Amino acid sequence: MSTAVAAPGKGLIWAAVGPAAVGLALGLTRAEGPGLLAAALLPAVVGGVLALTSPALYITAAFAGVAPEPRVLFGHLHRALRDGGLIMAGLAPGLLFLAATTRTDGVAVFLGMATVALGALVGLRLLFGRLFAGDPEDGRGLALFVPWALVSLGIGAFMLRAVLLG
Repeated sequence: MSTAVAAPGKGLIWAAVGPAAVGLALGLTRAEGPGLLAAALLPAVVGGVLALTSPALYITAAFAGVAPEPRVLFGHLHRALRDGGLIMAGLAPGLLFLAATTRTDGVAVFLGMATVALGALVGLRLLFGRLFAGDPEDGRGLALFVPWALVSLGIGAFMLRAVLLG
């Protein structure tokens, strides 16, 4: 069995814990806004964006002739979620400190968005490396992955902004 599809339970836990920790850090420190609801909504945003956009990645990769088997793609998406969640969970204590000591909610929201963006970017980078490690020299994988990642980040930023700003 490929390591890309092994142990789905633990990875999904980290995929939810990381964004939830960021949401909790912001919810505990902001007087206005979503409060603790952000701890539940941020994992939904991260998972929702991936569920919404990953079929497009697979379809374009299939048309380009560089798509892995769907099971392998699912395993790589799972690991990318886990990796991004681990990054967010690791940054959440620092975010809590910085958000609690800032004087304005705008700075706290910016720091929260930056934390989620960093976790997402790390997850996307690792996803690209795993999906297209054997990418042909013509760069078809990169040419389809970058626009997909930018659209996914844009959708995620829009949804994240809506959650954090209420």
